[in-house]
Amino acid sequence: WKISGRAKGVGYVPGADIESRQFGHAWNAVCLRGEYLLIESTWGAGIVQGTKFVKRYDPFYFLTVPTKLIYSHLPRKDEEQYLSPPITVQEFLSLPFVKPPFYTAGLSFTKRMGTEIEVNDSRLELEIERTRPDANKPLHAYLEWDHRQVPVFIQRLSGHGKRGGQLYRIISEIPSHGEGKLNIFVLLDGTEQRFEFVIFDHDEETLPEFCLFTPGKDTITIPKVLRNLSDGSVTYALETTLNEKGKWSLTFLKDEETLDFMAQYSVE
Repeated sequence: WKISGRAKGVGYVPGADIESRQFGHAWNAVCLRGEYLLIESTWGAGIVQGTKFVKRYDPFYFLTVPTKLIYSHLPRKDEEQYLSPPITVQEFLSLPFVKPPFYTAGLSFTKRMGTEIEVNDSRLELEIERTRPDANKPLHAYLEWDHRQVPVFIQRLSGHGKRGGQLYRIISEIPSHGEGKLNIFVLLDGTEQRFEFVIFDHDEETLPEFCLFTPGKDTITIPKVLRNLSDGSVTYALETTLNEKGKWSLTFLKDEETLDFMAQYSVE
């Protein structure tokens, strides 16, 4: 049967008017072996790129459980949410903007999250659980703040979450008052690599330089991206594609003429 409602579709960003006509939508529900499941055949058939529709089958949208589709689809009738208790429009708008890869990668929040996270003492922290960790599809995050990217630290925690998955803590230092956007994602192809580390107790004049040597002996500088005045730490970060086969070397400049080897990565 058909369900009419609103969906966070093309053009939606947190804070948009969900009652706008462009977010009006319809999808379907079925009852299979006594369980209500949802079918979003429009979104499951492909995506819109520019003004063109590109066919791309997405199994997530076929027989989806209501607790997952509710992040993007809100029926007009409360009883068609198939949730107990149903959520309000305001609660729907306060849910994080989550896309299917979040679930297919086995990610979930350890507690209920809203679109806004209030930060205390200039530090953002939250935890997520991943039930299907995959070294070839690493977890990444970054914070958009004042038209630049602020590095985010992802700490693997000991123990397991409620679903038996691996727990991670996401931490970022907030550089100033204001608002930003936290992006959490999984690199599906495994070719993108993020290098990120922190050093302490260095004056600006004595800060080392870090770089990445490609298999072709080209040099990629790893820039300083954040200085924390409270503890004197400096964060270096670089996100790059390892697009050459062979050995990639992570080094730092010990003095004007000497490079010290730190780590090596093999790309086959």
